[in-house]
Amino acid sequence: MGFTTISSWPLLIWKALQQEGHDPDSVFRQAGIDPHLLHQAGARISMPRLGKVWDAGAKISTAPCFGLAAARHWHPTTLHALGIAWFASPTLAEAFRRLADAFALLSTAGCARLERTREGYRFRVEPSDPSAQAPNEAVHAAVVVLVKLCRMSLDANFSPRRVLLSHQKSGCTAPLAEFLACPIEYDAPHHALVLPHAELERPLSTANMELLTSAETMIANYLAALDRDDVVGRAKAEILRQLPSGRFSEESIATALHLSLRTFQRRLRDAGTAYRELLESVRRDLALQYVANPRLSITEISYLLGFSEPSSFARTFRRWTGHSPSRQRRGQHPG
Repeated sequence: MGFTTISSWPLLIWKALQQEGHDPDSVFRQAGIDPHLLHQAGARISMPRLGKVWDAGAKISTAPCFGLAAARHWHPTTLHALGIAWFASPTLAEAFRRLADAFALLSTAGCARLERTREGYRFRVEPSDPSAQAPNEAVHAAVVVLVKLCRMSLDANFSPRRVLLSHQKSGCTAPLAEFLACPIEYDAPHHALVLPHAELERPLSTANMELLTSAETMIANYLAALDRDDVVGRAKAEILRQLPSGRFSEESIATALHLSLRTFQRRLRDAGTAYRELLESVRRDLALQYVANPRLSITEISYLLGFSEPSSFARTFRRWTGHSPSRQRRGQHPG
């Protein structure tokens, strides 16, 4: 199928066309997309076919900015478990990092990264194939949804410092600028949002570590299913699932993946890693999240991460960060 996107994303186009009184069923079928796929959990839509739908929708729509019109129908579940993870993250910076790390869930046609620069955080998206650029309307919808996410999470008046778009100006320029309320630079080398440090590092009132852990497990499972050959992703998902039980091992993870221990070790080695490295990575990321949650005691965190004793967790945390979990928590929540 080549590059694909999650099936819930094209629903934005469907709803926008439907609201205007058009027949989205015929538009999607003419592009070679079975409308029933839009409501199937886990279904994927071909990006080239989706591009045809965006182009057709823009041609028949009466909206001055079809991407903006489609984005109005966005809902957190449009992003699958990433929508839950976003709102449950402790800060917008963490939310953007998760989005970048799991970008393949939304689209395999590009990759994203979050960089901290002197000007601000830069969330940057680049296509996997430079010759296959996304339609302008699709890019506009994505930018609008991202800003909507920030406004819902933090402040209704939130705006990026500036937005970079790699395409030329179009008829959507004025409506898009009005919504974003920030400068837009066209003909840029890539698509990007430049975001203020303070806002992205401010704690979010919607943060929920329990929900975040559940969402991350769902994301890991989805990505593992997306690429069944991704033994690293599948192993991380299984480690996340087994950690709280305290009864996990390299053998139990291999068994859950239907692999012999030797085959599991070999495939991890071929991927440039090992079980201990994966376990360490998953535990460290979770530890930092849990310690940031004052509702969890250090003892509870120890057991959630599969440590037999809080002292073992404390020693490991000190090795990771150079200080104790308690000191880390005091630094994040002074007073």
